[in-house]
Amino acid sequence: MTVQEYRSRLDNYKELAVEHSGDRSEGKLQDARVKDPLAATLFLSLYKLRRDNALAADYLFLAACVERKDISLDLLKAASPQAREDAIRVLDKYALVTRRPAESALDVHRLVHQALLKRLQAQGWLQEWTQRTIAQLLQVFPDDDHSNRSKWRRLLPLAQCALSQSLADNDDEERLQLALSR
Repeated sequence: MTVQEYRSRLDNYKELAVEHSGDRSEGKLQDARVKDPLAATLFLSLYKLRRDNALAADYLFLAACVERKDISLDLLKAASPQAREDAIRVLDKYALVTRRPAESALDVHRLVHQALLKRLQAQGWLQEWTQRTIAQLLQVFPDDDHSNRSKWRRLLPLAQCALSQSLADNDDEERLQLALSR
């Protein structure tokens, strides 16, 4: 991305933020200046990610719907292990995630996680991504065999966070199934 392209996108972000920022007490913008540089940078990074590597952007949106630490790589589905690895490498290059030393999990920085949640809410995508995340958790959540205890312990905080993001709906079979599998 060139500097001119970056400036143009940042200016577009400022205009959008002014239109959508009715509450200045949260410090979104004041006098058309970005008060939240993290949100602006994340906005630009997400734009570029969605254009260049949609899978990496999907991983970030999924990560926003779960506990931000120890996100199991099993939760990140891809057409191939190489595609998953490439997407994770891109996220790491953008410094949006940190790969755990054991190479089997990711952490998302607290501020990035909060900004992602706000972005999903602002776009009206939070419920959709929470549903996708719950469906993915159901695919990887182990059965109740006691030998799967370590996997339960690792995935349970992720499932609890996703369920807390989700609106309670008695007709939501996946949500109920995940809640009962705890």
